[in-house]
Parts: sequence; structure tokens; C-alpha cells
Amino acid sequence: MTKNKIISAALEEFAEHGYHAATIRNICKRAGVNIAAINYHFSGKAELYRQALEMIFAVKPPLPCGDKIQSDADMKSVMQDWIRTFLNRGNDKKVPENLLMKKIAHHEMLNPSDVFDEIIEVYFKPDMLSLESILRKGMPPATPEKEIKMRVFSVLGSCIFYFFHGRCIEKIWTDGDFLEDNMDMVVKHIAEQGLAGLKFYNNSITQ
Repeated sequence: MTKNKIISAALEEFAEHGYHAATIRNICKRAGVNIAAINYHFSGKAELYRQALEMIFAVKPPLPCGDKIQSDADMKSVMQDWIRTFLNRGNDKKVPENLLMKKIAHHEMLNPSDVFDEIIEVYFKPDMLSLESILRKGMPPATPEKEIKMRVFSVLGSCIFYFFHGRCIEKIWTDGDFLEDNMDMVVKHIAEQGLAGLKFYNNSITQ
């Protein structure tokens, strides 16, 4: 219980201040423990950060990948499932860890931590690869890697906009929660952008 209490306090500290500005002293204060307790459970700040991230991502639903696609007709639904799952990871208000994760991710982009490379490799790269595997199912085998990557970045970029810029969208779209109220429309729009021009998509767009 002490270890979990420390991790929960660390998540709040890292979310508020970022990895570099967060302090063990503040984490101890939040958790109501002394430094000896942190030294007992963790080898240092970086290890505490790693385990805090593990706790957050442990509750995230897995993203679908290309192996779910058995026919051209599956492409659109699997792509939309990927987009919806990704967006809900950050915007489902019933999951309290979502806001903490978004804040920590924002700090990482602005001021990468000592374990930034590990975060990309362990948590971010698998998401990109799952999206890439979906797109590969709809593209000819000889498609240049650059074209595949550009499609991945296009879909991911659109998702990240809605993932991080909820407050900005709410200021512009003053009638309620735009993403929550229009999730189906947003998912369909991003999927159409990512799949546009692919032969299977042009053939099935009216289905």
C-alpha cells in the first residue's frame, strides 16, 4: 500500500510539474512518507517515474492492429476502431488517469525526461506500429515506406490534435463538449482522411 501511495503521489507531482521540476521532497509530502520509504521501494527518481507510467498505461485499452482485417470491408471499421480507442484513452472522463497521462505527455513533448527514449519505445512506438499495420493492409506491397509513414503521421496528427487540445476546441466550439458530442463524426472524418485514395477505400466508400 505504501508503494502504491507513493506512485499515486508521484503521478500527481509529475503531471503538475513535469519530470525535471518534480522533486522527491514534494512526492514525499504528497504521499505522507519519508525519503527512506521511497529509497526502499525505488532506486531513484527515474525508476519511480517508470513505474508511475506503467501504472497509467496498464489501464489503457489495447489498440487494434492489421491482423483484425480479413477483407477490404474490414478496413474502414478497424481504422475507425483504432481512432476511437486512441481518442478515448485521453478523453474518457470516467478514467481519472487520463488527465494525468495527458499532462505528463505534454511535459514530455516540451521538455523530455531522462527516460524519453524509453517512453517512445515502450508506449508510443507500438501504437504507431499498430496503425501502420492497418494501413499496410490497404496498400500495395511495393508502396514506398515514406508514403506509409506519411499516412501514419497524418492519422496520428489528427488524433493528437483532439487528444491534447480539448480546451482550445471548447473555446472555439462553445456549444457543449465538441469531441464527446461528435465522436462518431470525428472518427469517421479522420478515418476518411487516412484511407483516402486507397483502392479498397474507393471501391467500398458507398458501402
